[in-house]
Amino acid sequence: MSENGLFFRSAEPVKIGELLQFEFDMPDGLMRMLVTVRHISSDPERQGFGLSLFAENTSSARRWEKFCAELIGGTTG
Repeated sequence: MSENGLFFRSAEPVKIGELLQFEFDMPDGLMRMLVTVRHISSDPERQGFGLSLFAENTSSARRWEKFCAELIGGTTG
């Protein structure tokens, strides 16, 4: 997971470039984001796909950045 994307473990079939809507249960409430499939794992031990995230607006982007920073022990400005 990063400010720009994440790896989602799933056996669900997806296609590179597919646009999906994800809902994240954040500590401060539900957040919806649009994501694009960028990578599909071919490793049977690590089924899933890599996603690029798109925040709906600046406020959502800041929430996600803050969440990621808190997970890795950093801070945001």
